[in-house]
Amino acid sequence: MGGLAVQLAVDAGAQVTAAAGPRHAERLKGYGAARVVGHLDLAEGPAAVGGPFQVLLNLVRVAPDEAARLSRYVADGGVDASTATPVPEEPARSVRAASLFVRGDAAQLTELVARVDDGRLRIHVAARRPLVESSAVHEDAGTGRLPGKTVLIAP
Repeated sequence: MGGLAVQLAVDAGAQVTAAAGPRHAERLKGYGAARVVGHLDLAEGPAAVGGPFQVLLNLVRVAPDEAARLSRYVADGGVDASTATPVPEEPARSVRAASLFVRGDAAQLTELVARVDDGRLRIHVAARRPLVESSAVHEDAGTGRLPGKTVLIAP
């Protein structure tokens, strides 16, 4: 999801700083990220990674106290958005919170497919595995051993 988010943000005109491990850095830069920093150390704070930022998009499930600490990475008047953990609003700093959820939208899906088809949106497929390995794929996903999208091939 992070690679898709980077590409969509860059296409919308954002200057993106991505937080990811070293194995993803070159790919994210290739997608247009201006900077790729390592995984965030919440004790260090936003200055350690060039923040605070106008928008923070969190795609990783974190504990509620970590979600609250992530809001420090959002500049006054910015937006703290998450697909995984509810984030608190901070009215005193005018920081808005957005919990993002998937919803069915045929027009948006059609637009995304068109972007994939014409090369404006790239999907990193790290592996293709037979359908009979689906339980192993789920196990690998649960332990963080998948380096990208895995396509299951039906017989």
